[in-house]
Amino acid sequence: MTRPALFALAAALAAGCADRDVPVFPVSGKVTVGGKAAAGAQVVFHPSAGADDGPRPSAITGPDGTFKLTTRAKDDGAPAGDYKVLVVHRVQVGPVDEGRSRNALPEKYNRPDQTPLSATVRPGSNDVPAFDLSPR
Repeated sequence: MTRPALFALAAALAAGCADRDVPVFPVSGKVTVGGKAAAGAQVVFHPSAGADDGPRPSAITGPDGTFKLTTRAKDDGAPAGDYKVLVVHRVQVGPVDEGRSRNALPEKYNRPDQTPLSATVRPGSNDVPAFDLSPR
């Protein structure tokens, strides 16, 4: 199974556990690394308030680094609230046929207790400021 397919499956499973009565609001944004679009990066909004059992809206960035979050249905958004933003940007290492990759970002961007990235989702449409990350 490809990495995007695995990520989509994980998001779908998480969405199945999400409270279906909680409204979600459209959220879009962009991820760049050193000023360049981070195509194929995985973005997860992790609730800041310690809601470990709450939904974790997620997305995979497009070729231009833009994303739209998904909680229950494609691009539906996220519940209102404060979030820590996690990002993993896997890049190929070695020949394509070996399928090896590594995260091109420092590990802090993938840890809720260390990430410097945050966002607030409010009722209505949300266009979060771009996240320009430092490479390794």
